[in-house]
Amino acid sequence: MELTEYNDHSFGFLIDEFLDRLFQIHPGDATYLGIHKYDNELDHVDMTTLREFLKEEEQLINVMKEFRERGQLSRDRLLDLEVLLGSLRKDIITDQYFSRYANDPSLYIEMAISACHIMLVRDFAPKEERYLSLAKRLKEIPRFLMEAKENLRRSEAIPAIWLDMARQMLLSSRQFLSDIILNVSGEIELLKNDLYASAILASKSFDDFHKFLETELSAKPEGEFAAGKKCFELLLKEYHMLPYACDELEAIGLKYIDDTIELIREVSKEIDFRKEWMQIIDEVKMDTPSPQELLDYYRREVALTKRFVLENDLVSIPDNESLEVIETPLLHRATLPYAAYMTVPPFEKDQRGYFWVTPIDEQMTAESAREHLSGHSKAAIAVRALHEGYPGHHLQFCHANRVMSKVRRIFGTSVFAEGWALHCEELMKEKGYYSDARTRLIQLKDQLWRACRVVIDVRLHTGRLTFDDAVTMLFETARVERVSAVAEVKRYSQTPTQPMSYLIGKIEIEQLAMDYEGQHPETSLKDFHDQLLSFGTIPIALVRQSMLGTN
Repeated sequence: MELTEYNDHSFGFLIDEFLDRLFQIHPGDATYLGIHKYDNELDHVDMTTLREFLKEEEQLINVMKEFRERGQLSRDRLLDLEVLLGSLRKDIITDQYFSRYANDPSLYIEMAISACHIMLVRDFAPKEERYLSLAKRLKEIPRFLMEAKENLRRSEAIPAIWLDMARQMLLSSRQFLSDIILNVSGEIELLKNDLYASAILASKSFDDFHKFLETELSAKPEGEFAAGKKCFELLLKEYHMLPYACDELEAIGLKYIDDTIELIREVSKEIDFRKEWMQIIDEVKMDTPSPQELLDYYRREVALTKRFVLENDLVSIPDNESLEVIETPLLHRATLPYAAYMTVPPFEKDQRGYFWVTPIDEQMTAESAREHLSGHSKAAIAVRALHEGYPGHHLQFCHANRVMSKVRRIFGTSVFAEGWALHCEELMKEKGYYSDARTRLIQLKDQLWRACRVVIDVRLHTGRLTFDDAVTMLFETARVERVSAVAEVKRYSQTPTQPMSYLIGKIEIEQLAMDYEGQHPETSLKDFHDQLLSFGTIPIALVRQSMLGTN
């Protein structure tokens, strides 16, 4: 597009053009967001396409700078510009220093199955229409995995942990495809043969990909997954718009570890002054629902949190929203040991989110099952329900989806999202949602876990902490069950700067709240929260500029 004007209208046209190109290449993301133009297609991951798109992103960055310098954009469009610039820079930084496309076989399995799974889990269209699109996507899997193999063949070394994760995901993909073959394909008579044949074709392609893992990839030298200090600090600055260097971030995490342990000791004395806090936490963790009651227990807690938010006027709850508690899909259980939130799609009329709860694996040994279940203690569920649901992630994304800007509905940072949810844990405690010391103790234990994440995130991706030592830190310091700590660190290895987002985001939001109250002491808590959430899930530095007029 050749520009002659640099106003809001031409900016909007440019954005629409870029987004359509993005969704052509990544149809799975489009479906996830609630855009269904490309539901029949699967992502294009051949290196030529990926490289061409990165060049387009680099060109767009230069055009964005022109828009900034010309000074003809409204405040809202300038905010969109800064958010988009951050996301474009993130893509270029990660491609240069941390390309999972080149080195991570698990990425492709996750992309393919997630793009198909969403056709089953969301009711955005009649079942016949969704299943027809599913069949077409399944037919694309052979092409998609062939492109994946070509990318991975070019890699000189593959991180062993990512290879192991790919093996685990392949098992889950087989179960997913078997379910389509044996059950889903028979639900609609007209599509029965087509869906069945497509799933068989996809299954054979995954079998071939498995052989590729065990022959070609397994023969490669073991690679490093660490992103490196330069990559990490560039992401902090350019994407999250945070002012910290690695050592400053690590120092914050270490201080919060010490401070949180001191708070834990104080609360533990209220429960039983004769015992060590670690012993008390282990005892609290033994009070769990049964595996059979797990989902219903979560559902009851979610309902209680929503009622409390409404009755105490903490933040507005938008119309037309709902939250369903369901089991974590098989594909994601290896890296999500407890629970997670599948965001409300920003462009769907039906604002229904999904709260994933990871059930106890029936194949586990009795000892591992007990250990895993202890991560679902009743006290932990009380905190987790508000973190993922109300007033946490679900409510925040429902607000973000009301933003008029397409850019700010789609792009954002985990520092805002995770920081908001962690802020809500403290908020609900302060407002009296849970007053017993046992739940407060678990909330602080989870804060300790988030503080450990900051330290692990920095050290893991600067090459100063091994995978096993990171697991040990979660197990011994944060009291995370070892089986779950392994799953956690697997995820951290793939997502530099995401694990630090929880605690750092909370600190940034709470500092903003204090500063805003200083300027506007008459503003109610609800009004502050509504205004905070009205910007989307964007870097908090940009929210600060808009709300306070300062950096």
